[in-house]
Amino acid sequence: MTPDRLDAPTLHQRLRAGGEWALIDLRPRPDYLAGHILPGVNIIPSDLVAHFPQLIPGRGAYILLADGGQGEADEAVSIIHEFGYTLYTVLAGGIPAWIEAAFEMFEREDVTGTALVERVDRVCNPPKVTAPALAKGLDSARPLLVLDARP
Repeated sequence: MTPDRLDAPTLHQRLRAGGEWALIDLRPRPDYLAGHILPGVNIIPSDLVAHFPQLIPGRGAYILLADGGQGEADEAVSIIHEFGYTLYTVLAGGIPAWIEAAFEMFEREDVTGTALVERVDRVCNPPKVTAPALAKGLDSARPLLVLDARP
C-alpha cells in the first residue's frame, strides 16, 4: 500500500487550514526534541500498536505522518491501516524536506504551552511583577491572579 505524499508547502497549507487532523512525528525522541513541527506528537513506529488508538480515537481525523526522510512512515501506514484508519498522508522527504523548505521547527517538549504564553504576552500585554511586588500582593486582601508559565 503506497500512501499519498504531500510536499512541505502543501502540508504547511493543510496545517494552517484547520480541520480535524493529527500530525505524528515518527522520528526517535532525541531527534523530535531537537526540532519538530508544531503541534506534532512524537510516536516512534514500534510504539504505534500500543498507543495509536488511544491518541487518535476518531476514525475521521486526517493523519499526517512525518519521518526522518528514510521511509519510516511506510511501516506506520500499514499499522494505521490495520486499525481501520483510511485518511492519512506522508510528508514527502520527511522532516528534512520541511527544514529545506524553511518552515519553522520548534524545540523542547512544552512548545504549545510556551507558544500560548508568548501569544498572551504579545496580544494582551499583561503587567509584569517583581518578586517583592508579588509578595506584597499575596499579603494583601486584593484578589490576585498569577500565571506561572515556566516549563
